[in-house]
Amino acid sequence: MRTLATAVTLLVAQVAAAQVPPVWFGTWKVSIERSTYSGAPGYKRAVYTIQPARDGLKVVYEAVLPRGGVQHLEWTGKLDGHDYPVQGIDEFMTYAYQPVGNGTYGLTARIDGRVVATATVSFSADGKMMTTTTVARAANGQPITTNTVYVKAEK
Repeated sequence: MRTLATAVTLLVAQVAAAQVPPVWFGTWKVSIERSTYSGAPGYKRAVYTIQPARDGLKVVYEAVLPRGGVQHLEWTGKLDGHDYPVQGIDEFMTYAYQPVGNGTYGLTARIDGRVVATATVSFSADGKMMTTTTVARAANGQPITTNTVYVKAEK
């Protein structure tokens, strides 16, 4: 379940290029010290690279896990509420993104069609921080909430 929560939390920033302000694009690094987790984070460090792709968006995610392993995930899709597959995870996972108002975006993550997590994404006023709030369910049914902060890397 920790791998699933990590994958959801770390890929939540993905949205479609056609409807996304330029603030989304670039390289984002996770700020563990500014983030809050239920338990320890599922990684030591993580970086998103978000760029336009065709008529949507491509996100490449690289993370170093607590024991030193590396996780590489990719997602290409649109902000249209439809499911698009996540590459690099053993389960068949999809993300569906859509705007929810005031510059905030929502995500529904599914494994084999079953909802496993929901999230929202928002930006700081200066566009230098992105915050994702993710709610998933632990094996015992209890909600797991994470607030992950990403800082935009300087060019």
